[in-house]
Order: sequence, then C-alpha cells, then structure tokens
Amino acid sequence: MEARFLKTELEKHLPGSEIFLDSDDLKDLRSLLAYVRDSSALVVVQSAEILYRPWCLLEMYAAIESGVPIVALLCQGKGYDFGQATQFLTNLDSQLEQKTPGAGKTIYDEGVDIRDLAFKLAHVIPNLISVSFNPSGSKNTIEASIRDLMEAMVTATPVELPDNKAE
Repeated sequence: MEARFLKTELEKHLPGSEIFLDSDDLKDLRSLLAYVRDSSALVVVQSAEILYRPWCLLEMYAAIESGVPIVALLCQGKGYDFGQATQFLTNLDSQLEQKTPGAGKTIYDEGVDIRDLAFKLAHVIPNLISVSFNPSGSKNTIEASIRDLMEAMVTATPVELPDNKAE
C-alpha cells in the first residue's frame, strides 16, 4: 500500500517521469529486471520481509550490476530491523532458503550465483542511508518525506563494491 501511495505522489511531483512499481502490469517477472536496469534509480522500501523475497533481491542485484543507484526508504511501522538485515544478508546464501523455500531456485533460474548476490547485497544494502517515511504522519511530514525521497533519487550515485569478490 505504501509503495502504491509513493508511486502516486512521485508521479504528481515528477510529471512526465515514468515511475515503475514492480507489481504494475507484469505478465512475465523476467521483464522486471529489465525495468530495473533501465531505471535512473531503484527505491527499496524497507520492510520486515523485503529481504526474504527473491525477486526483490534480484531487483537490488540487477541495480548493483547495472550501476543503477539505490535509494533506501525506511517505511516506519513495517518492522525493518537494520541489525537483522545486516546479519541476514551476510549469511544470505545459507539462510535464504530457510526463510523462503524455493528462493534459491528462483535466483539460480535467473542465472545468478547466490554467493555473488549475497556478497554484493551484504556490501551495499546495509551501507545505504535511508530516507525516513511515516505513512501515518501529518500531511506536512509526508510531503517533506516525498521531497527528501526525490532529492535522494536525484543525487544518488551507483554503489561501489570492494575489489575482492565472492569465491
């Protein structure tokens, strides 16, 4: 619901810009990654379960691989825990299947090595500075968050990874 609201707000504030929401008109999930690669920024709405969803992980990975800047949006009240997220991403290759049976196959079927995905996400996602968003806030608070998000989208740069890669 928050993502749909944000899309609507961004479309109002950025007329003429195409704002893509990953649940919009997708008949084939594989086209999702092409949308990400063609984006000027990927907004990751931080919620308790986002890191358990293989397609969300693949979207973040596609952004990293394609040099698309990633903007994190901390959606208050949605249970995102930075410490748990860091621990989970650090051990993603061994823990993902426990949280989401079949997720490893989805990632493998997309031609992505889960160890490479784990390495890259663990070095990028925990280091993002989140824009705060309180969907229950006042109109002025929400408007300020939208402005902060838009500024972050404009100023975001592609992430840089350490030189060493996952073995």
